[in-house]
Amino acid sequence: MTRPLPFENLSWREEAEAALAAEAASGRLFDAYDLQERHGLTSPSGPNEWGPLFSHAAARGLITSVGFHQSRRPSRSGGICRIWQGTGPTQKKSGSGDIRQDTARTANNNPSQN
Repeated sequence: MTRPLPFENLSWREEAEAALAAEAASGRLFDAYDLQERHGLTSPSGPNEWGPLFSHAAARGLITSVGFHQSRRPSRSGGICRIWQGTGPTQKKSGSGDIRQDTARTANNNPSQN
């Protein structure tokens, strides 16, 4: 017997790309969970849909990786998560420019500094 295909939210990719573009334009540091919290993005039909979303945006030059931190997403149990920032010409780079300090500040999750 074959397994039924999981229900797919076919509009998720479009919604996720729009949320990612808005977050990149903000100049803030962000991760995938921030897209959900700040933009009301729903979960994809599978967790493996996040990678291609961010890889494609990075390949297009929309975002760049600036470090890692422990995920705040409850289901990730503190797993390592990449931190991103938009690369647009009008972006004001946040932080000191020292990736260790900026990543530590983001990991501490102090909203007044993000």
